[in-house]
Amino acid sequence: MTRPEAPRALRFGHRSGGCPSPESVHPDDRPALAAALRGGGRFCLRLRLPEGDRTVVVVGAAVRDAAGALLGAEGYTVDLTEILAAEQRAAVDEALPEYARGRGVLEQAAGMLMLIYRIDAGRAAGILEWRAAETGLPVTELARRLCAAATAGFQVGVPLRRHLDDLLLGVDGLRDPGATVS
Repeated sequence: MTRPEAPRALRFGHRSGGCPSPESVHPDDRPALAAALRGGGRFCLRLRLPEGDRTVVVVGAAVRDAAGALLGAEGYTVDLTEILAAEQRAAVDEALPEYARGRGVLEQAAGMLMLIYRIDAGRAAGILEWRAAETGLPVTELARRLCAAATAGFQVGVPLRRHLDDLLLGVDGLRDPGATVS
């Protein structure tokens, strides 16, 4: 993965209109920017700009006239959007192999619940998530323990084995439950 270039700091001044105005930032960020400008001192804020879906850091100071009225601000704006996107991609890339390793055991545990309780996959996943929350275990660890405990010393009876053998050997002649009959 290539890291994006370091962002450039763009200088702004109260005359150039370079500092984001409270109206130009994400609604949740407006109070912080307004308070920083009212405060009159130096400030450093991380802000989201809805236009272009950007994230910036603004380092600046309020500029006031001789009477103390706010004229604006001057300082620097640093666009962090590309760096944050690269970090997010790296985090996903790092987490994906672990997710893939845990997926098999989750599907196995869900399949057992589906078979025994005759429920759909969504309900089985919900039960696993509920028990994981109740036990404080990660859901993949709960699934791993469930699969290990369910198969330890478990003997499939002859009638069940015969039934599954018949289904497996005759699967090509079974109707697809998702197919429509014309």
